[in-house]
Amino acid sequence: MKKEFFLLLFLIVSFLSFGQSREGRYGQVDKKGFYSTMQVNLLMGKEVNKYTPYYYPSLETTGSSLWVPPATAHHQMKLSLVPSLMVSGGYRLNTNWAIGAGTGFELFEKNLFPLFGEVRYMFDGQHITPFLALKGGYAIGNLKEKHHEELILSWSSGTYNDVKFRNHGGLMLHPEVGVSIPLDGKCDLLLTAAVRHQRIKQKVTKVYEVNQHDQWEHKEKLNLLTIGIAFLFR
Repeated sequence: MKKEFFLLLFLIVSFLSFGQSREGRYGQVDKKGFYSTMQVNLLMGKEVNKYTPYYYPSLETTGSSLWVPPATAHHQMKLSLVPSLMVSGGYRLNTNWAIGAGTGFELFEKNLFPLFGEVRYMFDGQHITPFLALKGGYAIGNLKEKHHEELILSWSSGTYNDVKFRNHGGLMLHPEVGVSIPLDGKCDLLLTAAVRHQRIKQKVTKVYEVNQHDQWEHKEKLNLLTIGIAFLFR
């Protein structure tokens, strides 16, 4: 976790330094040039959680499995509130269009690190300027399984003991609208609203002996309303 934190901190400093290359005064915005943003979001929505248990008998097992699946699948409806930090950088092609890429850190269950490309369109305006943006990419979870002596997950009705857990993450799409308010010649304040489409895949594995283990797999498609505030540096 410390490695991911310092990597994200390095990226933030790099993006902010990268975005200071613009020279000019208020009201004299260059048509082309580099930009960087730092954005804080709150993702909100309702989600239906499901899980499906699996059983893998040992190779020596010839009869029926001793494991009996639950009579009904587990369903749960809850309100989801997810804080998010994103940083991005790119190039303004002209007065209206810009392209870039970015990363972030989000407190989904066991954390996700999105990597995305983005396209921005700025409408013509003098002061408060509306814009559209589209972010799309992949949110990375754990690169390998992690052992947990005790694990509690929102989509499960119980507690897992002595198990391995991996969050695979999934594809993301983030269409966004907002307004840009110039603060000075080098920085704008952005107020944004978006809809976040996020896929998540998680696995919990409990090993009993060689070639015999239980595995619970959880897949989810989230559609969350997002509000955010950001600073754009040119």
